[in-house]
Amino acid sequence: MINHLTSFWGKYKKIVRDFIINIVASGILTAVLQLLVYPLLANKVSAPVYGVILTIMGIQNTIINALGNALNNVRLIQNNKYTLHQNGDFNIILLLATIAAIIIDIFVFKFILIQSGTIVFGLIIFAVLGIMRLYYSTAFRIILDLKFILYCNCFTAIGYLLGIILYSALHFWPAIFILGEFFGVLFLLKKSFLFDFSFVFSDNFKITLKKYRDLCGSTALGSALTYMDRLIILPILGGSMVSIYTVASIVGKTLGIVMLPIAGVMLSYYSQRGFTMKKSEYIKITSLCAIVCAVFYICTLLFGKIIINIFYPSLAQDAYSFMWIANFAAIIAILGNMLSPTVIKFSPSIWQIIITGTYAVLYGVLSIFLSTKYNLMGFCIASTISNIYRVIIMMIVGYVGVRNVKKDL
Repeated sequence: MINHLTSFWGKYKKIVRDFIINIVASGILTAVLQLLVYPLLANKVSAPVYGVILTIMGIQNTIINALGNALNNVRLIQNNKYTLHQNGDFNIILLLATIAAIIIDIFVFKFILIQSGTIVFGLIIFAVLGIMRLYYSTAFRIILDLKFILYCNCFTAIGYLLGIILYSALHFWPAIFILGEFFGVLFLLKKSFLFDFSFVFSDNFKITLKKYRDLCGSTALGSALTYMDRLIILPILGGSMVSIYTVASIVGKTLGIVMLPIAGVMLSYYSQRGFTMKKSEYIKITSLCAIVCAVFYICTLLFGKIIINIFYPSLAQDAYSFMWIANFAAIIAILGNMLSPTVIKFSPSIWQIIITGTYAVLYGVLSIFLSTKYNLMGFCIASTISNIYRVIIMMIVGYVGVRNVKKDL
């Protein structure tokens, strides 16, 4: 037994270490946001206003993830096509992404949500910095030196803490997020080899841009669906229900945010030259992910009420009755995110859009219908059914993708 454990540790210790580093890195940033920043805002403003802030941040995070995280993943996927310091194509795409973010922010926040010019300007700065942080941090995933992601997140967390102080003085809530992302980018400008000013097209630009376009679409849909609860609940049930649902699902969603970088580590290893995966390995990885998520759900049932009572006392009582199902949906979503790297790496990129698109339609139709009929519980049921569908489809597509790649070798 001891020999088996020693052999396992010798073979997988770097992967395990990288997983732990990423969980800690994500955990630090998530703890600051979920346990300090958002509870502070929840206790400083009314429930309806807090619901609007959550909706704005849901939209903004969708924009940043769609444009920044997609570029992060494309840089990894296309790693074999470029030399380490060949950044021209990606700098051009980064510039296009920031311009797109500015245009979208102005349109959505100024003309649809009718926010003040000051708020919109602050959100634009936050978006540009957020996209830069997501892209430049890819450097450490390419060379598998993930401790620098931990350092970057520590700097970002310090920025958020200083942002809380700035908010207390200015009463301008976007300042918290601007200062946090600014500190992260400041670290990356010094340490990331992806930061330069080359804007030279390569022969791979067209295919890289196409992959980025496809990933943007699937990432935007996936990220939008992460925050779709706020966009659906706000107009149907009101800002107060947005606040209640967010608190009810906070433990599961926080675990999801902490675990999201695990998918990034998996994709980093999948993207290394010469990497292959056997069907048996895929089944083992999928089974392990399912077991981990089951343990997470048990933890939410055991400790969820205690956590929300400490950090969201004003909303805890209303949230209790929705916790079991809201967190179940969030945990199933985590499982889907952990299966995603296999689909990205081993399946045609069109499958990402098909999976996310059909999931979005199912989620949207069920959520609107059931929320109207059964209020917040109806929305929770819709979210659960949709996430189960997504996981099943991902398992099938991932398995077929791994099998087909092995046939082609």
